[in-house]
Amino acid sequence: MNDMLPIGQTPMAIKADPTKKESKKANEAIEGFEAMLVQQVLSEMESDLEGGSIFGKGVEAGTLGAVGEWELAKSIAKSLDLGIEKQIFQLTAQKESK
Repeated sequence: MNDMLPIGQTPMAIKADPTKKESKKANEAIEGFEAMLVQQVLSEMESDLEGGSIFGKGVEAGTLGAVGEWELAKSIAKSLDLGIEKQIFQLTAQKESK
């Protein structure tokens, strides 16, 4: 029997069944965490800008900035592989195997 995995897949990726309700919830939570992490980085970067936001100054800019920042963070988190999901699934699998 061939023990080799397809390129780009880890044992955890194969073991995690995305059709299971718990796995789907875990993936959503991890994606949310990654987006929150990216948002914090974006927020820190924006604080150095004149006016503190890419949207300028004022209440509207703060509201627009928060929504825009969150959407941008979600998009970046989905497009980048930060490795957090893989690490969490590996740790979970290690604990389950003990």
